[in-house]
Amino acid sequence: MVGDLRAVLLLLVILCILVLNPGVSIAKAEPKTIVVPDDYPTITNAVGNATDGDTIFVKEGTYEIKENQKATPLITGIEINKTLSIIGEDQTNTIIVFPPDTRFGMEFLFSSKVGFLVHADDFVISNLTITNCDFGIQVTANGAQVSNILTSSIYLKGNYSRISGNNLTLASSYPPLTVKGFFNDIVHNIIFTIQCEGSFNSIIENSGEEGRIEVTDDSNFLAENCVIEISLSKANLNIIYNNSVSRIRLVTCYNNTVSGNVVKFSIYTVWGILMANGSGNVFYGNNITDFKGFFTSLDGEKPYGYGMAIGGYTYVAEKNLFYHNNFVNNYMHVSANWPVLGTGNYWDNGEEGNYWDDYSGVDSNGDGIGDRPYTVSGLEYVEDRHTHVVTVFGKDRYPLMVPFEIDKVTVELPEWAYPPDVCLITPENTTYNTTNVSLNFTVNEETSWMGYSLDGQNKVTITENTLILTELAEGSHTLTIYATDTAGKTGTSETIYFTVDSNPPVISILSPENKAYYTIETQLNFTINEPTSWMGYSLDGQDNVTLTENALNLTGLSNGSHNLTVYAKDIAGNVGMSETVHFTIESDLTPWITAIAIITAVMVASVLIYYTRIRRQKQ
Repeated sequence: MVGDLRAVLLLLVILCILVLNPGVSIAKAEPKTIVVPDDYPTITNAVGNATDGDTIFVKEGTYEIKENQKATPLITGIEINKTLSIIGEDQTNTIIVFPPDTRFGMEFLFSSKVGFLVHADDFVISNLTITNCDFGIQVTANGAQVSNILTSSIYLKGNYSRISGNNLTLASSYPPLTVKGFFNDIVHNIIFTIQCEGSFNSIIENSGEEGRIEVTDDSNFLAENCVIEISLSKANLNIIYNNSVSRIRLVTCYNNTVSGNVVKFSIYTVWGILMANGSGNVFYGNNITDFKGFFTSLDGEKPYGYGMAIGGYTYVAEKNLFYHNNFVNNYMHVSANWPVLGTGNYWDNGEEGNYWDDYSGVDSNGDGIGDRPYTVSGLEYVEDRHTHVVTVFGKDRYPLMVPFEIDKVTVELPEWAYPPDVCLITPENTTYNTTNVSLNFTVNEETSWMGYSLDGQNKVTITENTLILTELAEGSHTLTIYATDTAGKTGTSETIYFTVDSNPPVISILSPENKAYYTIETQLNFTINEPTSWMGYSLDGQDNVTLTENALNLTGLSNGSHNLTVYAKDIAGNVGMSETVHFTIESDLTPWITAIAIITAVMVASVLIYYTRIRRQKQ
């Protein structure tokens, strides 16, 4: 009892310290990597022992996941409520298998088997095959990254996520890819169907031999997909650009842009573009070709195929604009299998229209536009007569004489589709003479994250666009800035190459040396260990004299003591100086000559005196 009371008191003391001292914090565990099966035998065990930020690396092998919930509507394998990264070693050989299907009756009809059920933001999963389930992955969170997964279906309900490089071709009774949310990127997937409900999503470079993309909301961007059909329903302000398809369908749609697409006949289609209901849509720069086939009836084979189908049984398609489109090799360029309602559409932009391969007019002035209008006519179904009759859908007043080059078609993207524009101001592509260099950049929009990479290392998160990079190593460096906007688009700056050189140049004077010279000139010769932007010398403490070479003659030197120092500035602006040399000039020889003459005269006189004395002694 006493021990329990002490424990409680100790806990209260600790809590008081934490409250009264906000500087005291509990250490947070660093993210770690868990390896399956080395650290834990199953993915379920690894997830259970992981914490936010951890990475679970799954080695090649086959892993069976058990059902941890058996109740309609969801039967889940692994449920995740943590921000984790689950990375397989290899997509083909890292296989996650759901148990054999034992559902029957109502459970089979109204339940779904889900491999990974994720509720945590910023979840990452890649390089796995997930089989024997209705949904390989189901995410109801933001910021997910799902890539390189082979499975049947992926379901995402969230924002700012990226679904990329997945192969969604395994059998399932559910749509292969369902995305509900905003600012998601759906790119490079192999699919049967993409269903997109939400706005500001980018659907780019997805493909599938029988693939379909269905959009049921506003302001999305669909580009460079290669599928059978793109379908918009109750969807406005979308851009459909540069896709390769067999059919584009717009039902109850307004103010969409359809441009630069190749729309070509396949066995799955009767018409190329269906403008069923809506107005304000613009179709320009599309190739609509080869919608010409035959069907067998009681009366024999009959031709069919429409490049454009207008309207619907109760639909009104009017005030839509068509120009710069190429209508080639279609049974009918424009037709309808129903009564045509509404006031009609516009078949030119007031200056140029479309190319029609059956236009028979001429261009007398050579401006590329036919002299007379093209009558846009085709078939319309008349209900009370139960037959098709020829009708006029409008006139193209400025038909083109040659096909329009759709490769030149460009489209102005909506602002939300652009990544941030990141402009790096400093450092510049130059050499700095300090190890502390200023980092300064601009971003043209609000961001949710910013960071930089120095010398190709991991990105460093920053909160300001001005700071000092400290204690940089001597030598060459690279720097790149990254910024992610509130739509989840990441922009990248130009990579800057700069050099840190904070050491001054080393100068060695070879001549003159610390000695005396018996001439009024001497050679100045020195070496420097690096390229320079300036060189000079100072003689006897006077002003520096600029040099262009490291060897020259110093002339007109006065007799006496001298000192000389050489200076140099390197490319980075560092200034170095040599050791000071002290030397003497003794160029006036008169005193020496006088002394030698006196000594010579004394010696001669001494010799004469000596010989004189010798002679006298002999006499």
